Amino acid sequence: MSPDRLFRDEPTERSIGKLSLHSVFAVAAFVCASATIFVMLNQAGIGRGYIRRLTEKWAHLEAHHDDYDVLFIGSSRVHRHLAPAVFDREMREAGLSIRSYNAGLPSLDVAEALALQEKIEAWRPERLKLIVFEPILRSTEVRNWQSERGMNGQTWSRTQYAMQYAIGRNEPGLKKKARKFKDAITQLGAFACRQASFGRLARAVFPTLPQEPIHDESGFVGFRFGDEEFAHFREEFLPDQEKHTRVMANPPADIWETPPLGESERAFIEESVAAYRAMGIEVVFLLGPSVLGKKRLAAPLQSDLSELEVPTFNYLLTYGGEPMYQPDLWFDRAHLTRDGALLFTEMLADDMTPVMRETFGNEGAAAEERD
Repeated sequence: MSPDRLFRDEPTERSIGKLSLHSVFAVAAFVCASATIFVMLNQAGIGRGYIRRLTEKWAHLEAHHDDYDVLFIGSSRVHRHLAPAVFDREMREAGLSIRSYNAGLPSLDVAEALALQEKIEAWRPERLKLIVFEPILRSTEVRNWQSERGMNGQTWSRTQYAMQYAIGRNEPGLKKKARKFKDAITQLGAFACRQASFGRLARAVFPTLPQEPIHDESGFVGFRFGDEEFAHFREEFLPDQEKHTRVMANPPADIWETPPLGESERAFIEESVAAYRAMGIEVVFLLGPSVLGKKRLAAPLQSDLSELEVPTFNYLLTYGGEPMYQPDLWFDRAHLTRDGALLFTEMLADDMTPVMRETFGNEGAAAEERD
């Protein structure tokens, strides 16, 4: 019997390719489950979850998906950097009445992105016409695999897809190649946790942190100096702050040199664009601000994606957005402060205005008249 039979949701078939020898993976899953249960039940606070927000945001979209014209989807560089209230205000000033929502999640991985896409396919939101999408996502979050969030998207089909995505990444160097297989095994481990706890009993076996309200109803959570909840991020960054400032002032020539997208990464991007367009939703790509982030963020720039005809808005260091690259606007090595995020949102809104006019011109004017 396929392990998918234990789950209520049926995944959409994907074309990256199913891993062969399903039975071998099923046996491996149960073996991993047994070992995992034994180890984890003997640790304090097991399964409490490394990152929250997913259930809160998805519950909000479940109830309000017909209220939005634009969704922002991506990792913490979306979650922490895009303020829908500012974006919508800038659009109103440009003569467009739209409403956006920040559906970004810290460390968003490919399985979660697929799960969200399938939810949108099921919802068929009435107003949604545009998705601002971060094209490079994690294979997995290794610190989160045994939490309820880590298990959330683990159907047999999605797990195989995510493992294939991890292994198919175009990563140079032995260490990074080893990380690909670690990511694939982590996805299998998350599936094993859910399999062992029979899906709907996951909460009983793996107690998680309670749901908490998002600080901003639009899904945006910016970093503030002095915020105790995020103090450890800031403290970890302080030893690197001087180097961070030097790099902003004088970026090395090879700062974004990286191999092009791997076959699995490219397939994921192409299939995501095709799936959203099949729903009547257009896509734009966003490469958000980053100074010392992973070079793989720039992989789409080394790859010919012109046939997709997707506008790309690129704010990586050396590509523009100079006002953002000021030391007092950065909270840690990968994220702006809230003030920096508000500035970035204004810049993005200004740069996106032509695309927004093309997408929402007539509809935006009609919505403004109704309001």
